[in-house]
Amino acid sequence: MLRFLFLISISMKKILKLVLSVCISGVFTTASADESVCPKDGKFPVAELKTRVLVIGEMHGSNEFPAFAKSVVCQLLAANKPVILGLEIPENEQVAINRYLQSQGTADDRRVLQQGKFWQGKMQDGRSSVAMFGLIETVRKLKQSGQKVLLAAFDISADYKPVPLEKNEPFSIGRVDGEMTLNIIDRIRQYPEYTYVALVGGNHASRDKYYPDNPEFSPMAYLLSRWEPIQTVYLSHQGGEFWVCRKPGAQLVCGPHPYPALKTKVSAEDDFSIELGKVTASPPLISLDQ
Repeated sequence: MLRFLFLISISMKKILKLVLSVCISGVFTTASADESVCPKDGKFPVAELKTRVLVIGEMHGSNEFPAFAKSVVCQLLAANKPVILGLEIPENEQVAINRYLQSQGTADDRRVLQQGKFWQGKMQDGRSSVAMFGLIETVRKLKQSGQKVLLAAFDISADYKPVPLEKNEPFSIGRVDGEMTLNIIDRIRQYPEYTYVALVGGNHASRDKYYPDNPEFSPMAYLLSRWEPIQTVYLSHQGGEFWVCRKPGAQLVCGPHPYPALKTKVSAEDDFSIELGKVTASPPLISLDQ
């Protein structure tokens, strides 16, 4: 009997040793895959994040604002927090994004993704930049390495057009912020264990009750805060260039444009204030094939 128990003990030790070796191997494989994607150091104080929703206000068309969002996602994953990265991309692009996230990420896969109207539009305002695509690619790599990370397109559908009743009803910014808010709320309710990181234009990220130039409508972050506790990030920079579309005359001019520094502010409106340094312009994704 004792000999039998002794043999069982040895067998159990061998099994446990094998299980541990497999687990450790899996951990190191995932870590090494993540290290090739994620920056080693991040600026965001993860320990100070007390809510499930973090809103990052950005100026479209740079490399540095998306790079900051990427580092936040990586820091949260390193802290064992599953993440949904929300981007200001029309929600009707979600099917194509999901398909790309499951692909091998080849040049052909990228070209299929960018066939959508959002990527091909004449108005290239920075939301469809190479840097923004880089965030999708980052999520693809992290997801395929085993990390719990998702990507959600939360902007109003590019094909959305309200049907007028009796008079002309111009499209309003209120519809955009309202739809963004509902899309984010729906995701956080569907995935209660995930932290939602939303990268969105600075005006939509404001927690003021109304837009300063349009007192009839409220920004997305304000509306969202009525439903769910949120924290917001203010990103300052030392100036540089952004890829934006301007109309100085009769023609629309899209390209890198200089911008002055955006100084650090101390405000009760934002929970975090972080300096990015110099900013550089990120061209449209479609420029890679031109």
